[in-house]
Amino acid sequence: MKKINLRVIGLLVLAITIMFAGMLLPGIVLYSNSNGITGKVNIVPKDYYAASNSAMAKNNSKRMKVSEKIQLITGSWKSTIKEANKYETELKDYEATNLALKELSQLYEDGLFPSELQSKYGNWYSWTAKGYKAVDSIFNTYSSCYWVISFMKYDGTENHEVYMIEDGTIICCVSHFENSTEMGRIEKAYDVYEQKTEYEITDSSDNVNIIELIRYPIDTQLFNSTEWSTSCNITKENENYNIVQAYTKDSYLYQLTDVKSN
Repeated sequence: MKKINLRVIGLLVLAITIMFAGMLLPGIVLYSNSNGITGKVNIVPKDYYAASNSAMAKNNSKRMKVSEKIQLITGSWKSTIKEANKYETELKDYEATNLALKELSQLYEDGLFPSELQSKYGNWYSWTAKGYKAVDSIFNTYSSCYWVISFMKYDGTENHEVYMIEDGTIICCVSHFENSTEMGRIEKAYDVYEQKTEYEITDSSDNVNIIELIRYPIDTQLFNSTEWSTSCNITKENENYNIVQAYTKDSYLYQLTDVKSN
């Protein structure tokens, strides 16, 4: 009888011990881990900073003026050009291409672009598009995303390289034709914008040194010899821009920069 009682008492003590251990041990472990974490400073991985800077730069870019974005892209503000990740651009490649086609159609109507690229019967164009970003080199907190879109006619007789900011502003176009007769009419920008009330022409000149004025990474050899070239400064909504044009027998350049870039 005594042996049975002792056995029962032993089991009860063991059960009570296990119960208290189950209640107390988790707290002890958590307390120990908490002290270990708060008492030690870990180095944040570099990728965390990169992601944070990218998000900050994207947010800041929404508040930038068009002229400021151009300054980043042209290097007037010290910057680094990188290929943009998909999550860094507001537009997808086909959206950027459609927007570019719309803006180029307006330039064509104004006489500032040599072709109507909207595809129709007998006038098909293939395209490729790649997104880039210009990031300020000092703090990496400002960026300007833009697209480089190439259009090629189905028969290979003409091609166009277009630079466009994501708001649709065309900042550079380079066109090349195998047959010069295919080039549409080209007007001089100062004549075009003089007719538009929202613009003010502040300066203009002909026969300028195009090679010295080019601010985008294009093939400058196309314009070593030009039939005519112009430069004019325009003001729109209190922002000042410079437009450069160059025309040869088979190539055409349209370039938009802010005045400071030149």
